[in-house]
Amino acid sequence: MKVTSSDYEPYVGPDGHLTERSQELFIIRKNGQGAVLLRYNDYVNKEQVHDRKYGKEDKQVSTTEGNNESGAQLIEWCYNESNHHFFFETELQLHPINLTGPALTKVTQWNLDNAIYPEGVSPQALNLQPGYLLDLRILQMNRILLPTQEQETKQQETDDHYLDTPIEIIELSEKEKGRGFRYGISFPPADIKPQLTDTHINENLYIVSFANPLKGREAHKFYPYHIHYVSAEQLDKPDVIDFEEDQETDLNTLLPSLSKEKKHWTKDEVIINTKRVAAQTLARYYRDAGVQTGAINPLDVKGEKTPDSDSGLKSYISLVDTTGDSDIDRSRNGTICMIANLHSFLK
Repeated sequence: MKVTSSDYEPYVGPDGHLTERSQELFIIRKNGQGAVLLRYNDYVNKEQVHDRKYGKEDKQVSTTEGNNESGAQLIEWCYNESNHHFFFETELQLHPINLTGPALTKVTQWNLDNAIYPEGVSPQALNLQPGYLLDLRILQMNRILLPTQEQETKQQETDDHYLDTPIEIIELSEKEKGRGFRYGISFPPADIKPQLTDTHINENLYIVSFANPLKGREAHKFYPYHIHYVSAEQLDKPDVIDFEEDQETDLNTLLPSLSKEKKHWTKDEVIINTKRVAAQTLARYYRDAGVQTGAINPLDVKGEKTPDSDSGLKSYISLVDTTGDSDIDRSRNGTICMIANLHSFLK
């Protein structure tokens, strides 16, 4: 396993809030032999998002959006009351039930045959194929462990600035009014059952995510989101996380915050061992257990005091944890962020 510059990026910023790295996504491949890590830029096309929000002619907007080389394709979005396009609609302009509710489900040929493509985008150009819809809005990363007083103090000052803006009422275009746009859910015809039970679907992903994933939301309100298509070819580009190594290893021995062994831990050694732990966390507790999806907030696995840390390790800590704590970042102790298990459909 190799170490890259991205491995040093922090999950938690100096204000105690999550960074974009917290949106990383592990995909366990259908063959069950390994997984890939999708970073945020891999499944969100910031350039296309920028163009849909502000227009291609707007060069005055200076944001983190735009100018990335993502192979993901933006196909559906709702950014505010008037800027929206709903791709997955039926002929009755309703949302299909097979894509409503599950965190991970199948996108069938019937869904694509009834889809409404964005204006100026041809179906031939996108060449969308059946695959899997992963709704990250359902994987909320809610806190599941008691926060420390220190974390709470850091966040109180900035929480108001981290709240997302809900969308209250959708304004329909004339074209949408002409189609007889309605709100609600429709049921696919019974004869698409073979498409729903098909286990030979390629690993094409339709990833639903909030437009402002690092901001807070209330469960009873509707917030800006978008859907990107990531083809199976794009999924093949990241390095594979192999599940074969360490199948019998006690994971408690691999990291300084868990190991009882007294030794010198270099920063690269911690990173490499963390990747080994992550691989077996995915293999044992998701693939083998048949778990489809999961999410762990980095704030829930952060921080374990280690007074004997050497200066090299402290340097490593300062790179992965910009809050300034001289502790081993416990977000390194296993798989954090979000997980989707495509192998589970073969169970």
